[in-house]
Amino acid sequence: MSTTVRKTTTTGSGGKTETTTTETVTDNGGGSVRSKTVVTSQTKTWGGSGGAAAPGAKIGSVFDREEPARPRKAAHQIDRQLAEKKKEMDRLKAAGRSNSMKAAKSAFIQKLEGDAPKTGGKPKRLIDVLSGTNLKRSFSTPARPGASRVPNASAVKDMLLRWCRSKTSAYDHVEITNFSSSWNDGMAFCALIHHFFPDAFDYDSLDPKNKAHNFKLAFDTAEQKADVPQLLDVEDMVRMKCPDWKCVFTYLQCAYRQLHELDK
Repeated sequence: MSTTVRKTTTTGSGGKTETTTTETVTDNGGGSVRSKTVVTSQTKTWGGSGGAAAPGAKIGSVFDREEPARPRKAAHQIDRQLAEKKKEMDRLKAAGRSNSMKAAKSAFIQKLEGDAPKTGGKPKRLIDVLSGTNLKRSFSTPARPGASRVPNASAVKDMLLRWCRSKTSAYDHVEITNFSSSWNDGMAFCALIHHFFPDAFDYDSLDPKNKAHNFKLAFDTAEQKADVPQLLDVEDMVRMKCPDWKCVFTYLQCAYRQLHELDK
């Protein structure tokens, strides 16, 4: 009896395959008898170039592959980020309101100056435009007999101040002597608007200490009832102890134009 053993190793895309062939020849006197035994074993190689994919790994396009696990953020980090985003959004909204208010003021002033007739090829200044409104006229002394009377800017302001005072004299917490500090708590604005629209709100329930509410109430009511543009910003008015008299004066000019017809 003789035995022959052959081993063959093959490497392919699926890994390494090893084949063992055992051949046995037996002579029993009547002839030879051959028998063959083949044993095959395969070793798979994961990864590498040309290697098979590991069990559980996804095969296909990059969109089908598993993403590595990312560390999860702590709850306090998420809360802090959300709070920062909210704060930034509030800041952007406030900036937007302020910019829109400034743009409205600028547009209004440009419109006044643009609509005014030109003198000597140049547009009139804002104060000259405001001097030409329909206030009851107070004229300066003529330079010479027979000369036409021209409205004085100071006289226009005095007449507007007297007009505001005459409409608010019966109201508590209001004493109008100028276009600045007399309007710093919103009560004078509310009194002026309430005179023309007494059913719009309850004046007696207002508190001079609640400035923001007073300004907002007056400006909103004037815009809704008489189409008076909101040229003054509530936050600016609350922050300033003495508001800019030019801004207040301009706003009251607009209010006069819309409200004085209701007295007729």
